Amino acid sequence: MNTVSFVMVMSNFIVIAVLPLIIFRRDGSFNLKWCITALPFLVVVVVLIMGYVEQLISLQMYSALLFELAQISAAIFSIASIGLIACTIHAHEFKPALWHQVNDQPQELVTWGPYKSIRHPFYSAFLLAFCASVMLFPHYLLFGCLAYGIIVLTVTAKREETRLTQVFGGSYQCYMSTTGRFIPAGLL
Repeated sequence: MNTVSFVMVMSNFIVIAVLPLIIFRRDGSFNLKWCITALPFLVVVVVLIMGYVEQLISLQMYSALLFELAQISAAIFSIASIGLIACTIHAHEFKPALWHQVNDQPQELVTWGPYKSIRHPFYSAFLLAFCASVMLFPHYLLFGCLAYGIIVLTVTAKREETRLTQVFGGSYQCYMSTTGRFIPAGLL
C-alpha cells in the first residue's frame, strides 16, 4: 500500500469523522440509526490500518501497473471527496441537522454550490471516500462497506427527500428534476 495514498484516504475519513462535531447543529444525538449508518466508516478505518501494517492481505486484483494506478486514483478520489465536503460546508448559511434526527427539519433549501448539481453532496463525498478505500486496499470487508454505504445513504437520502418535499413542496420537486441524487444529472 502506497504511504502517500494511505495518508490521503485516512485524512479523508478523519475529515468525515469530525463533521458531526464541527459542522452540524448541536441539537441532535448519536442515536441508533446514526450509529448504524456510521459503522462502515469505522470498519473502513480499521481495515485500512490493518492492511497498512500488513495484518490483512488485500485481494490480488491488480497487475503492478494497475496497482499503481489504483493507488493514485485512491488519492485523487480522496482529494475530490475532501474538496466536495469543503464546498458543501461553504454552501450552508445555517448549520445542517445531524441526520436521522426527529428534528432534522431543514432551515433552508440550499440549491447553490455543489447543491446546484447534486442533492446530497455530503453523501457523494462519503461514497467517493468508500471508493477510494476499495481502490487503495481491495478487500472483501471494504467492498462490503462500499455496498452497505450505497444502500444506507440511498435509504437516508430518500427519507430526507420525502421530508424536504413535504416542507418545500413544488420547489423541491422542481429541484429534484434538475439535479442528481449523488451524481450530477448531466453525467447519468
